[in-house]
Amino acid sequence: MKRGLKSYAVCDLLGITKQSLRYWRVNLDPFKQRSEFDGSNILAYRVIETCINKQGITVSELKSNGVKLLFEECTKHHLYLKKLLFVFDKSIHKLDLVDIKNNEIDLYSPDIRAFSMATIVNEHIESMIYFGTTPAKITDITEVKSNNS
Repeated sequence: MKRGLKSYAVCDLLGITKQSLRYWRVNLDPFKQRSEFDGSNILAYRVIETCINKQGITVSELKSNGVKLLFEECTKHHLYLKKLLFVFDKSIHKLDLVDIKNNEIDLYSPDIRAFSMATIVNEHIESMIYFGTTPAKITDITEVKSNNS
């Protein structure tokens, strides 16, 4: 496995500007001083990009409501992550990752921003493999693909 990616590669991978990544790092990353990004860090930033650019959640809302949990959860295995639903409740300012089958969340509430982690994880795996690096937690996906060929 190659070492982590530099910030310019992460920007290309996620389709964001250097300024956006820098701002997110300063305000959201629990490990601001990192010089390279591994697969789990990039996945967390991919989720952040979805929150901000597609779900309308602001950086300040993420910052004050448990974004550290997101970075911690993104270190877990991809099969586990695919079963999760990202949920942000604007009314109580709470961020959570919950099991998609066992949630009691009113997804029709205007205060709830939610999306399945499965799509994001799949996109992440494909893009990381394309870039020639395999996140530590998804190494078995390449074995699965080669066994199915």
